[in-house]
Amino acid sequence: MTPHDEFIAMNDKTINSIIKRWGFPKNNSFFNVKKAQIIKWFNNFTPSELDNALELLKKVQFKTDHEIRGLINSASKELKKIFYNDLTKVLFFPLGLSSASSGSMYLYNYRKELEPELDEKNFIQDNFKKYLHEKINIVFFDDMIGSGNQAVRFYKNHLQKTVATCYYIALFGFDRGIKKIQKEARFEMVFACKTLSDEEMAFSDVSYVFKDPAQRAEIKALCEKY
Repeated sequence: MTPHDEFIAMNDKTINSIIKRWGFPKNNSFFNVKKAQIIKWFNNFTPSELDNALELLKKVQFKTDHEIRGLINSASKELKKIFYNDLTKVLFFPLGLSSASSGSMYLYNYRKELEPELDEKNFIQDNFKKYLHEKINIVFFDDMIGSGNQAVRFYKNHLQKTVATCYYIALFGFDRGIKKIQKEARFEMVFACKTLSDEEMAFSDVSYVFKDPAQRAEIKALCEKY
C-alpha cells in the first residue's frame, strides 16, 4: 500500500463527511464521482503534504447549481433596476480576453435568466474592444472578486479610454477587493451578488478560515507552490 493509499484509508470517514457536507449523500449518484476526484486530487501532493491538503479540503465551500442560480437571479434583478428594465442596448461580456475565462461560464445562465428581453445580439461572441468607442452600455461578468487586482489590471489595460459605459458584476466578492476596484478603476458600478468579509478570506491576517497563524502560513505556502 502506498503512502497515499494509507492516507486515504485512514481518512475515509472524514472525506465522506466532506462530500456529504457539499450536498452529495452516499445514495447520490455523484457521491462516488466526487470521491474519485478527491482521491485523484490528493495524488498531486507529496506524502508529507497530505495532512495540510486535507485541512485545505475541509475548508472548501462547495456551491450547488441551485445556489448559483439564485445569485444569477439576484444579478439579473439588479441589472433590470440599473437599466430601468430596458436591457436591449446593453452588451454582455465575460471579464477577460479568453472565451474560457471563468465569467464566460455563467454568461449563458445570465442570458437564460434575462430572456425573453434579450437575444443573441446582446451576447455577441466577439472581441469587446470593437465596441468600446460606441456610446453603449457594456456589462462585464465574473464569478469571483478576490483581491481585485485582476479587474483593476483589466480596466487599466483595456478600458481607460473607452466611450462606452462599463459595469462590472460578479457572483461573489470580497469586501477588500470590491473597494480596491471602486478606488482604482472607473467602472460605472461594481456589484457582487454576495459580499464576503475579509475574515472569510483563507490567508488574510484576520482569517477565520485558518485561525492559527502557523498553520495558515504552511497551507498558504502549499497553495502558492501548486
